[in-house]
Amino acid sequence: ALSQPEVFAVIRGNYVHETVLLPPPALKVHLPVKKYSNSGLSTEELIRIIAALELKIKEERPYLDQQLTIDDLAQSVNCSRHHLSQALNEQLGQTFYDYINEKRVAEAKLLLSDPAKASFKVAALAFDAGFNSISTFNEVFKKITGQTPTQFRKKPEQDKLKKLRV
Repeated sequence: ALSQPEVFAVIRGNYVHETVLLPPPALKVHLPVKKYSNSGLSTEELIRIIAALELKIKEERPYLDQQLTIDDLAQSVNCSRHHLSQALNEQLGQTFYDYINEKRVAEAKLLLSDPAKASFKVAALAFDAGFNSISTFNEVFKKITGQTPTQFRKKPEQDKLKKLRV
């Protein structure tokens, strides 16, 4: 384009040989709109929502329900779906699914570490922790812990063996 500007020339009038070079249009910078910029939710209200959520999670463990939705959780903490999403994003830096999956993986780790559940299949424990898909469970578990559920389950055995050898 720089070496052959006539390629971009505009032809005007009845004469084919008469060309006029126009300057390129000015570039416009479009800055991203800040998420939730139109929300009237105060920081205090965001903190209240997160406190209510944490209390609900601790006392009732709703994440164990495989059918849990953001709407259900928002209703249980007396706020809208949008406000719960905003609180999770701005206060905790997580999406709804990241937050719930983190809680479910923590539950799965407890179940996988429980000697009383050593004979249970990993899939059964995944369902008990609130996951409704084995593939999702394996993917999320590895993403959060850095190892597969089976590797995690075997690790305590390896640690016990190391202690016995020492």
